Amino acid sequence: MIGKKASGFFAEPANLVPACRPCNESRGNKPWEPWLRLKHALEGEEVIEGRVAVMRRFEHWRKPECLDPRKSGAAERWAEYDRIQSEIHTLLRRARTIADELRAAVTADHAERRNVSCHDFPSISAAAKAPTGQGRKMKQRDMMRILVAKHGRNEDVVCTEYAMAEERGDVERRRNEHRVTGGDYAHALWGDGITKGWL
Repeated sequence: MIGKKASGFFAEPANLVPACRPCNESRGNKPWEPWLRLKHALEGEEVIEGRVAVMRRFEHWRKPECLDPRKSGAAERWAEYDRIQSEIHTLLRRARTIADELRAAVTADHAERRNVSCHDFPSISAAAKAPTGQGRKMKQRDMMRILVAKHGRNEDVVCTEYAMAEERGDVERRRNEHRVTGGDYAHALWGDGITKGWL
């Protein structure tokens, strides 16, 4: 699928990407190389380049076949399919928005029980008055959940806000052996949250 439309490539050996089930679900329909580099950003450049080299050898094994699926079947059936698919996606987006709101409410209640106020973090609350770095540092997952509740499923905006919060010292990261930037770490954390279902 490309842009929610059938790409014309189908499930045959040359068009398959060797991957374990969690990685395959995380990648979705994204091109494998940028996904792989982001997914494994915390493992270091040497590990990433080794995996990219393996994938490129497989990719050059032979070219996948391509066909136009919309040349088969009646045009009105394809139109009906597109309409139903659009309705489903609209409902799913609405359900995801509601889920984000509920998740944020649960996170806020949990933070309150731990005496961690969202108002300690200027990027999250417009009413925040506390100077940067005051209060306890927020857990990484809690920060991501609250930013998603604020900005929705906008990965770039959420990850930028997360990186800024980390730079201010509002969110904890105990070690950074590979010197991964806050932005790259945020994208990797986003991918982990989507894959494992905590985000």
